[in-house]
Amino acid sequence: MEYDSFWKRMVNGEILTYEFNLLNQADEIYISSEGSIVNSTPNKRYRRSGRYNLFMSWVAKKKLKKPTYLINHTYDPKNTKIDEIAKNVYPFLDKALLRETIIR
Repeated sequence: MEYDSFWKRMVNGEILTYEFNLLNQADEIYISSEGSIVNSTPNKRYRRSGRYNLFMSWVAKKKLKKPTYLINHTYDPKNTKIDEIAKNVYPFLDKALLRETIIR
């Protein structure tokens, strides 16, 4: 997983500075993923918002040690990469609440 390299860039102010500042100011983190972890494009790439939400959740919980809740999302594990990412993020969260799952 490449999260550690992105985390270093985030801390150094190279990427996601707005998000980093907001996460640091919060006492608890609630991320409403709005069904975003789905494969909806012809080239089989997962929506960027789903990958972004998983990363923000990981940062909030793993690095900033904040109570973190990822809520209201669809989980469609057709691709092993998104499944691997989720398996490395979900266990650390205080809650991961799915709206629905899609299994094919």
